[in-house]
Amino acid sequence: MMKDVIVELLIMAFFLLIGCLLFNGRGGCFIPIYNALSEKEQNSYNKKVLFKGVGICYLVCSMSVGLMIISKLFEVVWLPYISAIVIVISVVLLNIWMCLSKNIRNYK
Repeated sequence: MMKDVIVELLIMAFFLLIGCLLFNGRGGCFIPIYNALSEKEQNSYNKKVLFKGVGICYLVCSMSVGLMIISKLFEVVWLPYISAIVIVISVVLLNIWMCLSKNIRNYK
């Protein structure tokens, strides 16, 4: 059980680090689809808004992994399900936001 908690702490720290980097406008290398775009297409995005939105998603995922750690430590059976639901909702909301946001693209 302790090995699981240590692994989950490392995952949580990784998500937290990436989320903080992205939220501060750095770390665009952690957004794979953004890096696959050509430089011209990358310049058509508002990097600050895009990075902040993806960073928030990473931070929410980090908190969800924290819930999983708490569930293991206190043996709460239903908490991992809540954590998984929060992660799925976070990713779905991120995708909806990216599709519908008007300030994510720099239209020229």
